[in-house]
Amino acid sequence: MDIYMIMTEGYTDCALAEAILEKYMGYCQYRTKGDMPGCLQKLVGVYPGELGELVPKDMPHFYYKGENAVMVKTAKGFSEIAKKLGLVMDAVLSAGDDASVEKGVFIICDADLSSKVSNCQKIEDDLEDIDGMELDRKKGSISYEGLYLCYKIHQIPQTDEGAVEKLLLQMLGQIEPELAECAGNYRSRIMDERFDRLHTSWAKDRKVQEFYADKVQLGAALAVLKPDRPVGYAIKDCVVVKAKKQELMKIEEFESLYRRLEEWLGEKAGSSHEEDGQSIAGTGLCKS
Repeated sequence: MDIYMIMTEGYTDCALAEAILEKYMGYCQYRTKGDMPGCLQKLVGVYPGELGELVPKDMPHFYYKGENAVMVKTAKGFSEIAKKLGLVMDAVLSAGDDASVEKGVFIICDADLSSKVSNCQKIEDDLEDIDGMELDRKKGSISYEGLYLCYKIHQIPQTDEGAVEKLLLQMLGQIEPELAECAGNYRSRIMDERFDRLHTSWAKDRKVQEFYADKVQLGAALAVLKPDRPVGYAIKDCVVVKAKKQELMKIEEFESLYRRLEEWLGEKAGSSHEEDGQSIAGTGLCKS
């Protein structure tokens, strides 16, 4: 079995990635430790659960389909991505003989404000700051204590400023257009100058305020869709809708994320995990 990893910046993009795996790629989630292959069980041991159940605390979620398995973990913040990836690599090392020479991780992060150094570059810089970790940025590979890992970093949006909420708002517009319009009107009212004291409590920079306004707008809509559940449930159940894949694929940002995940996991017919002429074949975290 080839085991891949998806590391996300936060819970929102984690819910999106998991929904794509389940709804559009046919992956199922492991529910108990006993159902999992040995090499995955050793990784679970590093993130203690209760009664052998995969409790969503700091625990990764594990998915499977055929001979592929995917470990999905949130870093709980941009500045934590490199640190959490380092901890996972330590966990793979602790798995002993179940850790193979070939490994891979797909990192999802927000674009945020444009700057001289992109968030992709910042993640690479942070990884290189970890003792014993070396990157080959051109090949997209990491070496650490004898482990060799291929990596890809996917920034949302790809060609603009902002965060994953901007993409999810576009998706909401395809799935629930009337609700999306109402949420947009709510956002406009909240961003009125009458509420400046609130905006400035979010951030002083107007551009950053607009990022938070995206969160407010999306949160209002998701609260309507699932008023008694965290936002992740609304994303999985009401935004990433199984019957609406074609509508969502019309969104350039969504299609880009989907296609890169598809290629990374070898889901594409005839895919050999090649991109830009650089082979990344056999990029599982471990094999059993």
